[in-house]
Amino acid sequence: MSEEPFLRGVALAQWAYGAERLGVPAFDIMKTCRIDPVQALEPSSEIPLPLFENYLLELILASGDELFGLHIGQQIMPALYGSLSMLIMSAESVEDAVRLAIQYSPLVVGSAGGLDFRDSGDDKIFLGLLAYRNHVVRRHWIEAVGALLFQAFRFHNKSLYPEKIFFEHNSPSKKSEKEIRDFFISPIHFGASFNGAIIARKKAELRLHDYGKYSLEMARKLADEQLEAQKKQQDVIGKIKLHIEDLMCSAPPRRESVAERLGVSSRTLDRRLSEAGVTWQQLVDSIRSQLAHEYLAQPHYKIKDVASMLGFADVRAFQRRFRHWTGISPSQYKKSLNQPAARREK
Repeated sequence: MSEEPFLRGVALAQWAYGAERLGVPAFDIMKTCRIDPVQALEPSSEIPLPLFENYLLELILASGDELFGLHIGQQIMPALYGSLSMLIMSAESVEDAVRLAIQYSPLVVGSAGGLDFRDSGDDKIFLGLLAYRNHVVRRHWIEAVGALLFQAFRFHNKSLYPEKIFFEHNSPSKKSEKEIRDFFISPIHFGASFNGAIIARKKAELRLHDYGKYSLEMARKLADEQLEAQKKQQDVIGKIKLHIEDLMCSAPPRRESVAERLGVSSRTLDRRLSEAGVTWQQLVDSIRSQLAHEYLAQPHYKIKDVASMLGFADVRAFQRRFRHWTGISPSQYKKSLNQPAARREK
């Protein structure tokens, strides 16, 4: 697992597909942020927090929408969340649903966030935990998560709204504040010391439905299998990546060479990649794209050096591929690194 905080491809998909629905060119922005859509949108992929945070900031800026996070959270896409959606739908009560969301949140937020709760007299206090540092991203993220959870619970019971909602950020503007209050219904406290909500115990104990224990057991079994599969897939992909990068130092990496190193057939290698939701070429391109950006950022590496280091037959082949990945040439990318950022969050 990654040492630095990371999020899963599921979280990225919510923002990317949601942004596209709202008219923001999310996939074009993804490329400019050095994120490979094919690899990153796999549910089990790990996106480092700084990369994810920068992407969200660029989406927010491009949208020009003061309530972009809230509007993202209103884009309900249960299919994206797989077994986690099934768990929430199968929980017997609000409190049970939140407990399950806490336990299985790594399927979505990885190690960069989550939920927690504690008892407070006759109430339950639910807390939203975030690893984000940028205050703009934090605000939009927590409003998006709040909107998703709020709609999920009210889908089952219209009376399921909190007694109070707390946001650590200040009100964005009078106009936006009204829309936020109208959406959440509950009294909202801006500038609080935490992000969360208070729900009366009697509401937390309300039954959501009568699906029975069998549905919950099945959903939990699938979620456990998904967590375990993600771990195994990451282990397998990690080993394959290591061999590809090692081979890349001397020649173009070949499937047969990696398969031989792993002691399996090429067909078995392809099957393992398929189980992880990626093809050989996608994996090689993903590694090359990442390394290309890293090498090009080093002033002492010329473009022809980078092409050679990545195993390309010639510079032109590398230039074509890099433009395919990013929409710009390697020389344009190197030039952009020497220019001050046009927009920098203070």
